[in-house]
Amino acid sequence: MWIATVIPYAARGRKGGGLCYNRRMSEPIDVQIQNQLGRGGRGKVAQYQDLIVGSRSWLFLAWFELVALVSARVPGGLGMKLRGLLYPTLLKACGADPGFAPDVWLRYPRRITLGEKVRVGRGVLLDAKGRETFIDLGDEVSLGEETVLSCKEGSLRIGARVTVGKRCNLSSNSLITLGDGAALGDEVCLFATMHTFDDLSVPIQEQGWTSKGIIVGAGARIGAGSSLLDGVTVGEGAVVLPGSVVTADVAAGAAVGGVPARPV
Repeated sequence: MWIATVIPYAARGRKGGGLCYNRRMSEPIDVQIQNQLGRGGRGKVAQYQDLIVGSRSWLFLAWFELVALVSARVPGGLGMKLRGLLYPTLLKACGADPGFAPDVWLRYPRRITLGEKVRVGRGVLLDAKGRETFIDLGDEVSLGEETVLSCKEGSLRIGARVTVGKRCNLSSNSLITLGDGAALGDEVCLFATMHTFDDLSVPIQEQGWTSKGIIVGAGARIGAGSSLLDGVTVGEGAVVLPGSVVTADVAAGAAVGGVPARPV
């Protein structure tokens, strides 16, 4: 059954809205795998549905397992064709001419929307798991190999013609927004979340979290290996040099670099 982890996970509905600034949860994040597995009264299949499928529908479970089995790891042009036909049936919505490389992992696909001509690289994870979450990719978005888009009680909205490099990690507990034409180099990390650690006697994952969200403006460029921390806004057309750690807002058209990032 675990072969289906190379595909989706469903849940009804999608909530939009603005950036959730100053969001705070005093309870543990209940979509963590440890907490999900610790809940009693459920069989293995129900746990799998809650963690990966996002739906208790047996019909949907059977369908995405079948899709994974017949297309997820098929190589070459045949695989691309099969995934292009079958994966959209698992999503909330999908524009024309999508491209999915082998081993694309999807969770809660009914909360994932793709525009036209979206390209998803090998080993990408689109994880829309959460109570009120969504992933929305605009037209002609490109996601590099092994990139992770993760909703942890948050959402991600990516504009048209955005390029995300290889092995990037976008983790949202409120909302991450990438404007049209923005570009992220390889191994860029956006962390729209911050664990609280007020009590050092309590494990950090049991202390809750805060999240202000992250905005990357249209046409901005984030260099390879850079990290953007929670609450940061990078203005339109701004440039973040490779290897930087951005802890404060970057003005439109500015260039910053370093740890922490400063104007250059």
